[in-house]
Amino acid sequence: GMLLWPISSFAALAPALLPPSPGRAGCPVMMPRQPFKGGRFDDFLDAAEAERRFGPNRYAATSEDAWKIETKKKQTAEERRRSMEVYRLQKQQWLSDHVLISLLGAAVVWGVSSASATFSFAVGAAAGAFYLILKQREVDAW
Repeated sequence: GMLLWPISSFAALAPALLPPSPGRAGCPVMMPRQPFKGGRFDDFLDAAEAERRFGPNRYAATSEDAWKIETKKKQTAEERRRSMEVYRLQKQQWLSDHVLISLLGAAVVWGVSSASATFSFAVGAAAGAFYLILKQREVDAW
């Protein structure tokens, strides 16, 4: 009994010594109502409703937000234009590489084999170039 006396007395005094927990804080202190300043009161209520539903700053875009959106559109258009230019150059490089490798291959086949084998290699290289062009056009259609 004697050892439990300090613990039980602290438990009795704890509500008076400790601040109330947030869950039991009681009634919040009400701020006095301020008069509405400027603008149409209906717009203010619409903005408040939008913020309540969708979070802060969701009612109207500020001029800074509009500027950011416009800048992003310009950057996106510039990136797209640059990307298309890089792709156009890459397509030309693929075709020129194909032609160079095909000519080197035809020269090797000409040196080690007959004219008919060289002709067959050339027909295959032309078919490969045609396939490459069709694939490029297919990608361009996207």
